[in-house]
Amino acid sequence: MTLKEYLDECIKLYYSKVIGKFHFHLVETLSEGPGILYTYQNDSFKIRIVNDRGLINGELASLYDPDQYFDIYLFFAHIRLTVYPEQATNAWDKKMILSRTLSCEEETAVIDDHYSIVSTLLSGDRYASTIEAMNILTREHDSLLYGRPR
Repeated sequence: MTLKEYLDECIKLYYSKVIGKFHFHLVETLSEGPGILYTYQNDSFKIRIVNDRGLINGELASLYDPDQYFDIYLFFAHIRLTVYPEQATNAWDKKMILSRTLSCEEETAVIDDHYSIVSTLLSGDRYASTIEAMNILTREHDSLLYGRPR
């Protein structure tokens, strides 16, 4: 199975339900080297689904800064830590949330279950604070995984 076929299958199995439900349309296909990506957009934000050497990863971007993508797991962590702070009552809980990676099915659940929150985070009014929060979470995540920020 080629990288494109594998990505197409993952989109069909997992991402297609949120793509259809929230009226995303394909705006870009890029295939270079050992990877391929598809970018979808609706009226609220962009989703980029990447197959990098067989690893599928979803990323989100605001329409106001379409080149700044953040991994969906960061949105998951941000939502868990800010919208549901009772789920991270101590340092261990926060560490478990920040070090978690998501499957394709879990990534689509973040979008499906928290669409309005994600849309608000990527809206023009909130975008600057969202970038700041995502950069902080990225540094904390990298520090947990690599022992230091990247």
